[in-house]
Amino acid sequence: MAEGYVAKARHLMIAPTKLRRIADNIRRKPYTEAVAILETLPHKGAIYLKKVIQSAAANALVANDAIDEEMLFIKELRIDEGPRMKRLWP
Repeated sequence: MAEGYVAKARHLMIAPTKLRRIADNIRRKPYTEAVAILETLPHKGAIYLKKVIQSAAANALVANDAIDEEMLFIKELRIDEGPRMKRLWP
């Protein structure tokens, strides 16, 4: 079995609480099922998560030729807070 492959999306302009609601739907699911779920969701965050998951899958497929898409699954999906935008009220 292959080790975990990582993909990150940084400095997204969306609240982490909104992304966490979507991420809860796809944790510990197979890759093909997770992408299918994200394609049907109407949320803006689903587009971001789909890009990150596809990037991680591409990293895994390039690094190991013995793996195909049906063998991949979402092992860990973390949504952490990034930098906050500073607002000024003159």
